[in-house]
Formats: sequence, structure tokens, C-alpha cells
Amino acid sequence: MPDRPNLLFVFADQLGARWTGCGGSHVVQTPRLDALADEGVYCERAYSNSPVCTPYRGMLLTGRYPSQTGIRWNGTALPDDVPTIAEAFRASGYHPCWIGKWHISGAPHEERWIPPDQRGGFRDFVGWESHHVDHMDGRVWEDDPDDSIELAGHETDGLTEIAVKRLRSLAGTTDRRPFAAFVSYQAPHPPCTALPEYASPYEDRDLIDEPTADPDAVYDTWDEKLDLQEFRKRYYTEITHLDNSIGCLLDLLEEEGLAEDTIVVVTSDHGEMNGCHGLFDKGRFYEESIRVPLAVRGPGIDNGRRIEAPVSAIDLFPTLCDLCDVDSVESVSGSSFAAELAGCEAVDSERPHFFEHDDWIGIVRGSRKLLADRADCSPRAYYDLDVDSWERTDLLSSTDEAAIEPLHEQLQEWHESVVAPTME
Repeated sequence: MPDRPNLLFVFADQLGARWTGCGGSHVVQTPRLDALADEGVYCERAYSNSPVCTPYRGMLLTGRYPSQTGIRWNGTALPDDVPTIAEAFRASGYHPCWIGKWHISGAPHEERWIPPDQRGGFRDFVGWESHHVDHMDGRVWEDDPDDSIELAGHETDGLTEIAVKRLRSLAGTTDRRPFAAFVSYQAPHPPCTALPEYASPYEDRDLIDEPTADPDAVYDTWDEKLDLQEFRKRYYTEITHLDNSIGCLLDLLEEEGLAEDTIVVVTSDHGEMNGCHGLFDKGRFYEESIRVPLAVRGPGIDNGRRIEAPVSAIDLFPTLCDLCDVDSVESVSGSSFAAELAGCEAVDSERPHFFEHDDWIGIVRGSRKLLADRADCSPRAYYDLDVDSWERTDLLSSTDEAAIEPLHEQLQEWHESVVAPTME
């Protein structure tokens, strides 16, 4: 067995924390994710610093904010000159591999092969760029652009089968190096192709119960027009389906005797508005869009604990490196919270976390969230999540400016160091 732990990093696409059992839902069935959270550490307030597919992947792979790498929009390519997490793990003796949706090699922005020089340092790679829109009968590629692998049936099942085979192969290698496997699902990204065998928890019941959910909201994207009840039925069915697939990966670790030697991380790139505030999709700074599930289990990780203070995606690169005794890179902007996961330190609840997307930026510190204009950092909205967790009331106009000023000053400092240099 390797001296250092393996890493299995699994992330969904568009799975909001609020739409999981461990994240507080009394409707959505995610038993395997809930069990994983109970066996390790669950981060109650894990944030995506830029709640869109490609920018999140840029942060995961580089540990830098979108403004620092130029990866601000979907369809943007990973720069050649930025060190990646795959390179860091390989330099420290790991076998890094990527399985699934890539979505960070630029145009064309579609289902296609990824050339080896656009794989961010992952030499072991099976995946596709983006847009398995209906989640059925998709394709992935390894090293031959003319030889795709057909994912017969639902993409989630096909990808899980590939991941199970790859993990089993890595486990069976003689004198093997520890692996760092990243499994990237597109589910439950709408439009959802819901399989009937996972739909029973959502049949014949009212799925609309949040205080900000708009029962008249209509999903009208990707050539589908659905009322909120039908949208949620499909979305939740896909989530439960995905949860079952996560369970298959966890079962494989048990079968191969790897569970005690593998750090498992399950999270998502961003959330889904799901009809709250009358909105769908991502790219917003509401909690439904920026807050994601984050469960971590494995050697050195505390057992059965929840972290209530905020953590964020920009911190994943250095955290994963610390958990696996890998040398990080100087260019990362985030801070490791590995010691907090191990129970050696308490997470600083007042540490600021910053967000950027489109023409908005924002900061969360403790329970307070301030949103501002990206161009000049002028305040746009303010919420106190302790008293208004569903963000029903924007307090900006009714709050004394002096009370907001300390938060605004920190946001301005971050804007000047990270965002403003890219605007000149």
C-alpha cells in the first residue's frame, strides 16, 4: 500500500447544497452522500467563488480566482503557463487521472475530444469537453479523436462504470503509486433526463415548500418548458440517481480494500436556483447558486463533525495538497483548511470569502454577505444570513453605512489586488 493516501475527488455539475439531505433538504433523497458526511466532515457553508462551470474548474485546477487566470466564462481555455493540481500531484509521486466532463479547453464548446496538451497535466484522461445535454447516449474519449467510447444509456451510469474500472485498475497495479482520481459528472445539470427507477420519492407529492420558491416559475431553457413541480421532480430524480453512483464508487473502494487509505471528497461546481426567487440556473450570488455540498472522509480526517464556518472552492487546491502531503504551488490564492478537517484547528468564522461573476463581485464574512459592482466596487445588496437565511430582504438601504463599511473595505482591497489589475 502507498505511504500516502489516495485521493478520490468526485464533483457534480449544478448540485446545490440545499438540494441534498446532508444540506438540510427533507425532500431530496441522498443516502450515500449523507452517510459519507456522517463518517467524515461535512462543511455546512462551502461556497463556489464563481458559480459557473468553467470558472469553477479553473479555480479547482489552478487555485486562482477567475480574474487572475482569465477563466471568467464558460468556454474559456485553461492557460498553458499556470501550474495545475495535476502537475503538483504528479511531481510529488502521485498518479493523477481525470474521468468525465472537462469543460475548460475552450472552443468549440461542445461534445468532443480533448487534445493531450489541453488536459491540464492529466496524462491519464478519459472525458469530453461539454454538452451531453440530455444525459443519454453520450461519448467520451481517451487518446484517439476518432475512437470514442459510447456511454450506452444514461451518462451517469456509463461514466460510473468507466470510473469503477479505472479505479480497480489503479488499485491492482503492482508497486503502484498513490492515485489522485478526479471524477467529474455532468448530472444533475438540467435539462434532466430522469430515470423512472429513481423517481419514486418524488411522485405524487408537493415539492415546493421553500419560503422564496415561486410556484409560478417556469423553466424555459434547452428547448424545454417545465413548471416548477415538474422541473423539481426531474432534478431531484437525477440527484438521487447521482447519489447512487457515488455509492458505487464508495463500494468499489471497500471491495478493493482502499477505503481506509483513500481521502474521499464529494462536492459540486455550483448550485441551482431551482425556482427560488423565481429563478433557475446558476451564476447568481444567492445561496442556492453559490453554496455547494462538501463532504470529506478518510485517513487524517475528523469523524462525524460539521464545520459551520464558511470555506470556499479557491481553498481546495492547497487543502488537497496538504491532506496528501503534496507540495503546493506559490501561485495559489486560497488557504488550506486541512488542519480544520483533521480537527486540529477551528475554522476562522470571520475569514472573508470572495466571489466574482459577470459584472458582480461579493464577500461573505461570518453571517454577512455584501454584493457589489465589479467595475467600481459600489455596494449593490446586503444580507444577514443569521436572521434571513433565504435572503428574502435586501438590507442595503436600511442598514447604517458605518455597519457595512468594514466589509466593504475588505471587498475593496480584494477588488484592487485581484480584479482591478485585469480591468486596466
